[in-house]
Amino acid sequence: MNTTRRDLITDAINQLRPVHGYSSVPVNLILAQSALETGYWDSNLIATHNNAFGMMHPVQRPTTSAGAVSAGFASYADLCNSVEDYLLRQKYFNIPNTADPVTYVRATVNSGYATDPAYADKWLTIYSQMQGSTLPPGYNPPAQGNNQNTVILLGLAAFAAYYLTRK
Repeated sequence: MNTTRRDLITDAINQLRPVHGYSSVPVNLILAQSALETGYWDSNLIATHNNAFGMMHPVQRPTTSAGAVSAGFASYADLCNSVEDYLLRQKYFNIPNTADPVTYVRATVNSGYATDPAYADKWLTIYSQMQGSTLPPGYNPPAQGNNQNTVILLGLAAFAAYYLTRK
């Protein structure tokens, strides 16, 4: 794990969350997504292009990206620009400013951030590990199995059960 990058990203998140209207979102929740996207800050994309969130270079929204590199990934002058672009993306897609990790993660995933059906579960697991706790109350990750449809259905059922108990 690259703690220097982690510290720089954490500082940028702390500084930029309030500026972009995300002061309620836990710092470690955003940091956990960065860890997921970069292999705990050791990927080639973050090392060579300061891309802390696996972001693609956008063409239809405001961005701090300096341009696209291989496969359309964004390149940034520094990690602070990467964090700011992430927050600009969240705002563009109307991701809510909420302290509830499940709501924030689901909104981000549903906005098209990732195609991996297990993305939300991976993200929340990393977040929980960073918090030194179990998964958020009422959230149960889907069971692992060979049938991807079963895993997706279990995940949706867990989310529905969580959502209905919050109403």
